Amino acid sequence: MINKVFKNNNNKFSMFLASLGSIIGLTLLFLSLQLYMDFRLLLSGENELMSSEFLIVKKEVSDLSILGINNSFSEKEIQEIADQSFVKSLAVFKGCQYQVFAHLSSDGGKFPGFSTLAYFESVPDEFIDVTTNNWAWDTNNIEIPVILPNTYIDAYNFGIALSMGTPQLSKKLLTSIPFKLTLQGNNKKGNYFARVISFSDRINSILVPENFLNYTNKLYGNKETTKHNKVIIATNDLKNPAVSKFLEEHRYTTNSEKTRENKIQSILNNGVLYQFIIGLIIITQSIILFIFYARIIINKSDFEIKTLLMLGYNRKTISVAINKLFIRSYLIVFTLSFTLFISAKSYFYFWLKNNKGIELNSGINVYTVLIALLFILSIITINKLNINRRLKNASAE
Repeated sequence: MINKVFKNNNNKFSMFLASLGSIIGLTLLFLSLQLYMDFRLLLSGENELMSSEFLIVKKEVSDLSILGINNSFSEKEIQEIADQSFVKSLAVFKGCQYQVFAHLSSDGGKFPGFSTLAYFESVPDEFIDVTTNNWAWDTNNIEIPVILPNTYIDAYNFGIALSMGTPQLSKKLLTSIPFKLTLQGNNKKGNYFARVISFSDRINSILVPENFLNYTNKLYGNKETTKHNKVIIATNDLKNPAVSKFLEEHRYTTNSEKTRENKIQSILNNGVLYQFIIGLIIITQSIILFIFYARIIINKSDFEIKTLLMLGYNRKTISVAINKLFIRSYLIVFTLSFTLFISAKSYFYFWLKNNKGIELNSGINVYTVLIALLFILSIITINKLNINRRLKNASAE
């Protein structure tokens, strides 16, 4: 009987608007919390270098270099760099000691064919800024995984392709095409195929697995003493004046590009924060709308409430009946919001992986679930207190 009384005074359109606002707001809130937790985990996770900034250090090329002045690092110089207080970790670039000739077939005219000389390098995996899931290689495999720098792709698409009138190449196309490689040196020659698995912002050279480079250097290398022309360092304190002072004193040059971690931090500090604030504003407005809606129901049911009290019903029983209407709506709102959140998360994380090279945890963070439950319980509690107070006032009149 009590439920029927309040259902008759239920304005479905007002309830729909309040629920729609809550769904949008909660979805944005859940997504913001998940992004925040996952980015923080990525920056401070198991691989401690993820929280670092990276510098690629080289010797300055002077006019005297044309006379054959050596621009490589000695072991003493490398150790001196490693000993600096701002250096968290260091690795040297290994380079190939043979000729590499890369050829891309035109495949019946589907895309432009070209041939070029190339140069391979390798660094330890922990210094690479992209996922290396398909990075394994062994001597039985003639296909080599390769990581290309984004600067190479930009140089071709927005320079060579435009000036030569050849088609531009998408990253998706490049990852689907095997390149033919001819390796030559030490009076030997070998053919391989290379497949691009990812693109790097941090390292402006063609990367191959370290074990492949070691194997081919022994097979095709010129047997000369290995020269280290570049080193990569990880530091937690890039703004430290000692960094620039040390580089200037030794006439070393370095990159000033943003690393992937800078991009992540930018997303974390800007987009996620704004999204969280917008979601919070929408939810706050929805809560206010629910509160006003509860008041409207009680005011419209003023006569029925007084009649029920006269018949012996207490305020608690009436309050439970009204709250049931809202709790049912809240559960529907919460379920729909969480479903939309999971869908939006899956799509956005897929986009990040394929377009930005940022791979986040695919699972749902436990803190996101706990905060979501806490938030929905808080809404139910606030509305319950509001209904009890309005009923108390209505019965006293």
